[in-house]
Amino acid sequence: MIVNTRIRLSYGNIADLASLKRSRRGYHLLSVNPKDNSIVQAFTYGAVAIGQRKTVSITLDSFEHIVCTPEQLFFTQEGEPIQAKDIKPGMNLLSACMSIAVTVVDIETGREAEVFALPIFEGENFVLCSGGLATKTE
Repeated sequence: MIVNTRIRLSYGNIADLASLKRSRRGYHLLSVNPKDNSIVQAFTYGAVAIGQRKTVSITLDSFEHIVCTPEQLFFTQEGEPIQAKDIKPGMNLLSACMSIAVTVVDIETGREAEVFALPIFEGENFVLCSGGLATKTE
């Protein structure tokens, strides 16, 4: 994930990855349980910088932008995992509740940016990000 990726926290706020600094207290996030598609709580001690990487910028029909690595996993409307590099304009991706789709308007590749991992210690490795999309953490 990229520094400006917005993550939904379990108490209702949204935070950029950059603001989720390592903390002994940690953070409770909203996650998706892939077994029954329910929204659950997950726990992390914060984001970890893993260096500069090439990125993909995805623009949704809600005008939100997601910048991520080409390998970042999202889910098609049919529930199939898809890497960001394989997403095309006009595709529908599943939103947070795993029942509503958002449409990809545009996708660009090539820019380099600081990339962060978000290790999940309790809960599933799926977090809710910008546009309400469910994505797998690295």
